[in-house]
Amino acid sequence: MTKTIEGFSLIELIMVMVILGMVASLGALGLSNVVEGYSLSIEGTEISQKGQLAISRFAADLAPVNSTGILIFESTRLRYQADYGNATLSDVETHTMDFNSTAGNLLYDDIVLSDMVQGVTFSYYQSDGTTVATVADDVRILQLEIVLGGGDINNKTFTARVAPVDLFD
Repeated sequence: MTKTIEGFSLIELIMVMVILGMVASLGALGLSNVVEGYSLSIEGTEISQKGQLAISRFAADLAPVNSTGILIFESTRLRYQADYGNATLSDVETHTMDFNSTAGNLLYDDIVLSDMVQGVTFSYYQSDGTTVATVADDVRILQLEIVLGGGDINNKTFTARVAPVDLFD
């Protein structure tokens, strides 16, 4: 009578271990891609939130600017006075929005409004919306363009135009 030996040979065990190793490495690669994608989406969401916050603040803060309220208008800096009440002296406030290119920050009265800023451009237009204003008295429409980004995220551009009611005659 022949005696059969049950079990696996050494070669079969090694082959199974090699195949399991390849499957595990493919699974780990897929999992790392998922984690990296999640990380990038979180950074993209953060950039979008920062951009929307800066644009919203720009639009809301410039709504009450009066006809003499534009004090400094440069491509990376805006200084203005806004009347938040009934035009008494105590209701008029002066604010500055400025781009600190060294730190990559958009500043509002020297407080960081947004970081991760790659570029800022303030543009100033006359009432037709296309003619560039060259003197403060001609400014009727203000535009802010912010480019945010950093790390592995592609830069995102946010733009807002504001036509404060008090700037129109």
